[in-house]
Amino acid sequence: MAEFIKLQLPSSLDYIETLLDSVELFLERNDIDSDLIGTLVASLAEAASNAIIHGNHEESLKPVYVDLSLDDEVISLSVEDSNPEGDSGFLDEESTCLPEQTAVHGRGLFIIRTYMDDVALKQGTHGSRLVMTKRYR
Repeated sequence: MAEFIKLQLPSSLDYIETLLDSVELFLERNDIDSDLIGTLVASLAEAASNAIIHGNHEESLKPVYVDLSLDDEVISLSVEDSNPEGDSGFLDEESTCLPEQTAVHGRGLFIIRTYMDDVALKQGTHGSRLVMTKRYR
């Protein structure tokens, strides 16, 4: 049987810790391995931060939408910003190269691609939606 949660948070970095704690608790209660939880939480932190900063430009009234679903073999995470006409918070979607060591930005998507099995940028209901999947069994 599939398990899932849907969360919505204001575009403020102040809410990231609460988001990550909620997802971590959900994964623990579903008996997901602690190393895998760390990988998923790190990916989610990067995706949510990108959506808040680059997608919604930290406008707190623009929500970020997070979905997490768990089936027998795959964990799926999605993060969607509220910027239907603007630039995506998930820049360089096709990038698989490590950014320059001196780069201030641009490491988030590289980290996500390293940890997750599949990563796709899609148009969501509210804006850009980053869908990440990880096989775990």
